[in-house]
Amino acid sequence: MFFFKNIFNTFLDIILPRYCFNCENLILSEDNYFCSDCYSKLSYFDYGINHKEFKAEEKYCSEIDNFYSLFYFEPESISQKIIHMIKYENKQKLGLFMGEKLGEALLKHDIKADMIIPIPLHKSRKKERGYNQSEIISLGVASVLKIPVITKMLIREKNTISQTKLNRVERKQNVSGAFKITRDLDINNKTIFVLDDVITSGATISECSKLLKSKFNIKIISLSLAYVKDKHDILKIET
Repeated sequence: MFFFKNIFNTFLDIILPRYCFNCENLILSEDNYFCSDCYSKLSYFDYGINHKEFKAEEKYCSEIDNFYSLFYFEPESISQKIIHMIKYENKQKLGLFMGEKLGEALLKHDIKADMIIPIPLHKSRKKERGYNQSEIISLGVASVLKIPVITKMLIREKNTISQTKLNRVERKQNVSGAFKITRDLDINNKTIFVLDDVITSGATISECSKLLKSKFNIKIISLSLAYVKDKHDILKIET
């Protein structure tokens, strides 16, 4: 079956060639939206840092035990295109593909957890968008690590405004009390990946982590596709 699937995909590539969304060069069947050369230009996350000691601009609360991303966010680059396509252009297949790449990076560095909890969208925003990009990315990670995605553990009660134009204090205030635990699931003594698509100030994922740790005895590892190092780049995520 796999052999015939490969033949079919090769045939499709001949009659319906695909081109990279970044450089517009022809892409191979195993690539997804971008060519391998453009993927190689991503600034990949440094797994060599001791992240338990590294407090990047104090983005994370004490409830977060560690954090990892796939790549660093850089404006006007392939990283920005990837985030925009997943978040705003309904490229769910790309979200799954990048989630798989994040899962492969975690597997390579022996970073493990028992389950993934994606950051929830408010129901009105999810209805408008049609999907939650963090859930899609989580499914990609989970397919590699063979762990469950828990999608109804948290809900977002408060339909918060966009974080991009807020300062650090305003971001914390904006998400304060925005989430609620709704699923009666015993996750005590587990290690949990809490996943968001992009980490900017860390306010959202910190708020969720505080809430989870207020009820459960757990270890929390923050995950994201992209990590914003430079605070001046935050405004460029949604532009």
